Amino acid sequence: MSNAMRLFTALATTSIIIAAMQAFADEEYQSFTTPSKNIWCVRRHNMTSDIPLSVECDVANHKWKNWIQGDKDGSHGTRFFIPGNGLAEAIGSSDSMVGGAAMVLGYGDKITFGDNPAKEGSITCISEKIGLTCTNSSGGLMHLNREFYVLNKPVPR
Repeated sequence: MSNAMRLFTALATTSIIIAAMQAFADEEYQSFTTPSKNIWCVRRHNMTSDIPLSVECDVANHKWKNWIQGDKDGSHGTRFFIPGNGLAEAIGSSDSMVGGAAMVLGYGDKITFGDNPAKEGSITCISEKIGLTCTNSSGGLMHLNREFYVLNKPVPR
């Protein structure tokens, strides 16, 4: 085999590996933000592994008191989680999603995740000027905005 042929084979193999890694990354995570860039979310899911469907969101600026005290790193008192099945909850995290690369979910737009609602449920997030509301197929709900958050009960309008 000539050196040129070896180089071509190596480059082609590398391109296939990179494409496969990008496809996996795109399948496992999908980031989005609201037009105000105050709420940043990531959808996690990988149908070929044990990563169940969920959406986690950070609220950058808010009026409520943080529920977790501690160091300045991470999202202490700003992160929320909704699984494909089950109730939404407020959680802590050692990282922050704020300021990352993300698509903008425009006001009035919605996005739905979950190809198999019977297996892993589904999550729909709707962006509105009053905030971001995500619901799942089993009754979980999280509504986030600068003023307040609501978990698993009707959103005041």
